[in-house]
Amino acid sequence: MRCSSSWKGASRCLEMMLRYSLTAARSRPREKDGPWRNPVQAAQRMQASLETTRLLSQVRSALVSQPYESGSEETLGAFFALQAAEQRGFDPASLHIDEKEAMRIAAAFKRYDADGDDAINAAELRALTSELTRREVSMEEAEEELRALDKSGKSVSLEQWAQWWTTQSVEADQAR
Repeated sequence: MRCSSSWKGASRCLEMMLRYSLTAARSRPREKDGPWRNPVQAAQRMQASLETTRLLSQVRSALVSQPYESGSEETLGAFFALQAAEQRGFDPASLHIDEKEAMRIAAAFKRYDADGDDAINAAELRALTSELTRREVSMEEAEEELRALDKSGKSVSLEQWAQWWTTQSVEADQAR
């Protein structure tokens, strides 16, 4: 099987691989005392397969639609960052932002999350804020922002930062 380098081709490839895996698993010879004899285990495997199919479908839809206009890698990173944040209870709609804006915010956040721990420290926050405000932010300003966002002053999550950033954007728009 050969996969295209485009996101659409890659998502189709993922689908084909999943279908192949499911077909192979269904056609596997059943062992006399093996796991296929146990209906509970078979049902659990099927549930896991259905969940995997559902998740791959979501990924495929996100990749094909690409609501955020940027590189494909950045879009994929933003998609997964938003998915993780939403599992922790983040709701972009509560901030009055649409999917495209949420993807833009998540992509910017992921771009500066250098260590990939889903949180940014003062140095990463400084670089991110400098880019988005188009002015040089000092380390002291970044540390002050970080303390305002997080009581420990060590790092800030996507959810905390998105809430702060959208509030700052609204205030800046109102001041104009």
